[in-house]
Amino acid sequence: MSPGVTPRVCSQKLGNSTFTEDGVVSQSTIASIGAKLLDWYAEAKRDLPWRRHSDPYAVWVSEIMLQQTTVAAVIPFYERWMLRFPSVAALADSPIDDVLKLWSGLGYYARARNLHKAANEVVSSHESRVPNTFDELVKLPGVGRYTAGAILSIAYQQDVPILDANVTRILCRLFEIAGDPKQNASTQTTLWCYAAKLIPRGQARVFNQSMMELGATICSPKNPQCVSCPVAEHCSSHRHSKQSLFPEFGARKPWATSNHVSIAILDQYARVLIIRRNETDPLWGGLWELPRVALIDNEDVLSGAVRAAALYLGDDVGPLIQFGHLKHVVGNCKIDLRGYRSNVKASETIVDPSNTFEWVRMDGIGNYAMASPQVRLIEQLRASISQEGFDYA
Repeated sequence: MSPGVTPRVCSQKLGNSTFTEDGVVSQSTIASIGAKLLDWYAEAKRDLPWRRHSDPYAVWVSEIMLQQTTVAAVIPFYERWMLRFPSVAALADSPIDDVLKLWSGLGYYARARNLHKAANEVVSSHESRVPNTFDELVKLPGVGRYTAGAILSIAYQQDVPILDANVTRILCRLFEIAGDPKQNASTQTTLWCYAAKLIPRGQARVFNQSMMELGATICSPKNPQCVSCPVAEHCSSHRHSKQSLFPEFGARKPWATSNHVSIAILDQYARVLIIRRNETDPLWGGLWELPRVALIDNEDVLSGAVRAAALYLGDDVGPLIQFGHLKHVVGNCKIDLRGYRSNVKASETIVDPSNTFEWVRMDGIGNYAMASPQVRLIEQLRASISQEGFDYA
């Protein structure tokens, strides 16, 4: 099945239950699932800010924010974002630093950078109108098949399927679809085919949202509330008590641990040195932070702190004082971050670094886009120097 195609008939055999003799899910079952979900959604849907209108830009922003993030976490970010960047043109006209600052705390910052780049493309190539075709949408940075489907179905009311984690889970359980949805190409093909077949003609906008809502509130990854599910009678895994077996995801990658150390360099003018990481850096790229290095081989934390300081102070590192320690999780990696402080007599002694840097007073550091762990580390720094009686505002 080609990307973007919305077939009304699927030629391959789908699933292993609730199908007719020719191996295809019966039209009556398909119609029943669609009708029941639409009725349920009309009564049970949550009042979410991005559901109050169908502006393509607003739908796009919400779908990007919701990737790998919970609804509860997204709502305040979405509301602040739409006030600051109410249109695709407003987003494109804003400096990337402002964009990243408003995104700070939401994580996975490449999403914000791609949104900004894509907004500029929409302004320059599409007269500030979000494209309404699949082929044009997927050319935009950060827009894949799912996001394109969400925009086309929810904003433009086209009968285009979507397949996020919630929809994947529902379909795998409804029809006992075998294979790892993340790794198995044929499983992905089957899922997209089902997602397309189930759409009641002309109702993709509401139906797709009903599927996402069902997965978020009823058909949860663990302990699904089958007794409240509007389509439980059609669910093969429910009938066979196999809900916990689907989807058939492969073994989770083992947790990795990455040890980092940041150095707070304070000058005689009550300023702290911050740097802006290159956008290509795998961790917090494009954001501002205290100079940081990842520990290598069997390097101990203090040696790493000396190395981080030496990048900016050369051989004149001086005594280092630990001021902070925190842990953070990114994907399947556990980040262990420690902070050390170094005082210098003059900012002119800084060795020319490869990253952009600035000297900033503590009371102005909040104006810079930083990842939440760095914000927490700055707070630990502030507490540390306050306890010692230093006047770093």
